[in-house]
Amino acid sequence: MFKSKFLNSLCKLHLSHRLNNKINLPLKWIWNKNLFKPDFSDANNLCFVFTPGWYYPEYIKYLKRKYKSSKFVFYFSDTVDSKLKMIPSLDMKYLRENFDLVLSYNQQDVEKYDLKYTSIYYSKIPQSWVNSLPKFETVDVLFIGAARNRLDEIKQVYEKLTKAGLKSYFYVVEKDKNKYDTNIDGIHFSPTAMPFKEYLARTMSTKSILEILDTNTSGSTLRFWEAIMYNKKLITNYPYVKENNFYSSNYIHYFREVNEIDPSFLRGDTSVQYNYKGENSPVNFLKLIENYLAETKVK
Repeated sequence: MFKSKFLNSLCKLHLSHRLNNKINLPLKWIWNKNLFKPDFSDANNLCFVFTPGWYYPEYIKYLKRKYKSSKFVFYFSDTVDSKLKMIPSLDMKYLRENFDLVLSYNQQDVEKYDLKYTSIYYSKIPQSWVNSLPKFETVDVLFIGAARNRLDEIKQVYEKLTKAGLKSYFYVVEKDKNKYDTNIDGIHFSPTAMPFKEYLARTMSTKSILEILDTNTSGSTLRFWEAIMYNKKLITNYPYVKENNFYSSNYIHYFREVNEIDPSFLRGDTSVQYNYKGENSPVNFLKLIENYLAETKVK
């Protein structure tokens, strides 16, 4: 935004949701003109896509006044409730009244708040990147995710897979160190997310990916799409997985309870091929928005 590192830091601090949750700082509008500097041949007909981290009503009002012919879209890639906790000022009524389209990946939120559904669109990394990643030992099952309210289930799955003789690598993000279970050697607890390159490298080095949904959501995570893109078996409790076009019982094992997981599904060296051809590319996210907006215009 600014050439000055000091001004960039000051702007981020002034607009910080964490800080403004404690004390609502005045004069945040002074940054409006610097947050977006368009370089388009036609800057009058734009489509702004906001995520919760950019929820600043004063700034939204400024853009709507300046770009009157443009469209405004709001996108939840996490549960609405989780964002309401992080940003108490977030107002769902305000979003419905001031945005042309509000999207969510979570079917429960779509129904509860009358939103439009979208997948979590995600780019597959090119093979040149894969070749440059560090190498890790191959494992049968990989889990990487935050503990949230599913820690007991995560531990139960790990113990079941270990007893079945399968090699697993579990990386659980949990800021509260009092919840770390030091009695389970194979679960790696950390207060921070795994570095992205390591995350990708471990994804490439596993035969199967484990997806365990937060109990407050019915939307699939990126683990699902990583399995599809990189041809990995998937174990998931995503309730709508069988409705997806990529579903195959040969490659995807659905469970509701931990005792329904069949370890034999994970054994062997079955060749996995979903024939993914970019169906979940961010390009298609833009096409989805275009289609939704066209439907709204017709109505």
